[in-house]
Amino acid sequence: MTTVKYVLVLHPSVPAQDLASLIAYAKAHPGAINFASPGIGTPPHLAGELFRSMTGVDIVHVPFREANSAINAVVGGSVQMMFSLAATAQPQIAAGNLRGIGVTSTEPSRFVPGLAPLAQLGLPGFDVLGWNGFVAPRATPEPVIAKLSGALQAAAEDAELRERVLASGYEPARRNTPEEFGKFIAADTAKWIDLAARINLKGQ
Repeated sequence: MTTVKYVLVLHPSVPAQDLASLIAYAKAHPGAINFASPGIGTPPHLAGELFRSMTGVDIVHVPFREANSAINAVVGGSVQMMFSLAATAQPQIAAGNLRGIGVTSTEPSRFVPGLAPLAQLGLPGFDVLGWNGFVAPRATPEPVIAKLSGALQAAAEDAELRERVLASGYEPARRNTPEEFGKFIAADTAKWIDLAARINLKGQ
């Protein structure tokens, strides 16, 4: 029903203006960049781990208890980098408190229209997307699933509801069927289980 897109942001003290220079700086200064997250296993943490895995840089994870503390640490300069909610990052970027580098999803975010996806900036395949949807018990009859899905999709087209979704920091998802959503859940789950196994997430 809705998606949450994240933005790679830096404290202005980091001497990198774009993705390529950030990667180059991180490789030249291993361990010098810390990245904040709202906690171990959260999407911003996994985005950082995926970034580390795809680029080979040595950056240090600094988990916080929740997102506000994490982004405040980056704004304050005690942590250099974060994958922040796009809606939260936008006012900080506009104010010059943070430098936006790119969006984690394969599509741009309407909250930061001037930033391109990292996948288009030099990290093909990089895709981190938070999402919210509705599920039902496995044995729910197909006609019931179809009726519920139709009602939810119709509600999602309501202009007032879409505005309320955006005001809450979420973006309406593309229209999708129960079958498409089921395949999406399976693929997304497999992707993060694979990454967690490769980085030994349970051992952190």
